Amino acid sequence: MQWTNRAMVRVSEPLRRWNTEGWDGFITLQVHDELGISVPERYAYQLGVQLRQMVRDLGEELNLLVPLEISVSCGPSWGENEATKYD
Repeated sequence: MQWTNRAMVRVSEPLRRWNTEGWDGFITLQVHDELGISVPERYAYQLGVQLRQMVRDLGEELNLLVPLEISVSCGPSWGENEATKYD
């Protein structure tokens, strides 16, 4: 779907900006509509909150009938990720 590509582009733009502020984050993996993003642990929660809002905003801009939602998980490795609650 086109919105997934647009969402991924939206994610990469703030990552570049945040890196100038010392976040040291980068996209490590893309599989279909999933992204693996590496950031220092102290920024993980804040990044998750901002990513969720960016995707919701994109859904509104595209006038989608169903809100766009993403799930975010955090952990030391892909296999050890755990769902993170933001609400």
